[in-house]
Amino acid sequence: PCATPRVANCWGVMESPLASFEHESDAGSEHSEEAESEGNLEILEQLKEVDGSDFKEVHFPLAMSQEVQSAWAAWIKQAGSKEVAGDNFFTQLFDSAPSLQSAFRSPKAVISMRFMTALSQLIVLLDNATVLKREIEALAFKHLDAEVTAVKVAFFREALIEVIEESLVEGILSGSARGGFYCLVNYIGSAFIYVHREYAGRIRLVLNSWNAVQKTIEAAEPVPVPLPEEGKEGKEEEGKQQEDQDAKGKKHDGEEEEKGQANNEKEDIFGLDDKNPMRVPSNFNEMILFNASVMGYGSCEWMKIMLTQFDDMVS
Repeated sequence: PCATPRVANCWGVMESPLASFEHESDAGSEHSEEAESEGNLEILEQLKEVDGSDFKEVHFPLAMSQEVQSAWAAWIKQAGSKEVAGDNFFTQLFDSAPSLQSAFRSPKAVISMRFMTALSQLIVLLDNATVLKREIEALAFKHLDAEVTAVKVAFFREALIEVIEESLVEGILSGSARGGFYCLVNYIGSAFIYVHREYAGRIRLVLNSWNAVQKTIEAAEPVPVPLPEEGKEGKEEEGKQQEDQDAKGKKHDGEEEEKGQANNEKEDIFGLDDKNPMRVPSNFNEMILFNASVMGYGSCEWMKIMLTQFDDMVS
């Protein structure tokens, strides 16, 4: 409710930031530049509202990008540092919307610095639509747990524009810069909503499935049972038997190695060959190796490496 009147003022009673940019671009420009500005404005018109139905590249006009970058640098310089500027912003944000404080887990100083660092990087990329989209998408994936709505984005947008306008000398924040900040925050908010809707459920499904697999693997692992202690005579006799078995084992291994060299093409890491009986897989790792063996990839070492690193990839 608090954001609605301010939004109406931006696009209703007051002249919209995009309209201000349009007037500035028309004054004294050539026909080709006017046509380019009109084309860019048509794209930016989509960012009047926060819309998470789609997420695609947005080409900010060069003049608008430069105005935003200049205003951003001037605001940080006026504040003295990014830390102070970020603190001023979040003070403005929490004053206008106290309920948003509960959405942040880290201390105010930490989130202020993260916010300023991330937004500074995006502002530098305003004139590079492809990289800008990629960076915003990566940022959205880092905030999958956050429940972003159009109302929350409006609070962020208005707080940012207000704190910059109040901090700068009157007249520095042009209509073009104001429109650029407005569209950029809407673009980021729309991306957050889109990525959360399209990917959050899928990623949760992957994580939940993998957690279930891990529990199955842990349950299938045998628990070692300690053997009772034996006397000296029993240990000596066991030692002799073990030596005999080791000697026989070495001889047997040598014979098997010679046979293995002749039948190397038939054997794999899961033991699927013409002579040995097939072992039934009992957990996730064995099932992967079994399927690899069936498909002819049983002797590939990269399968073992993949299974070793799979938990890190999923997590």
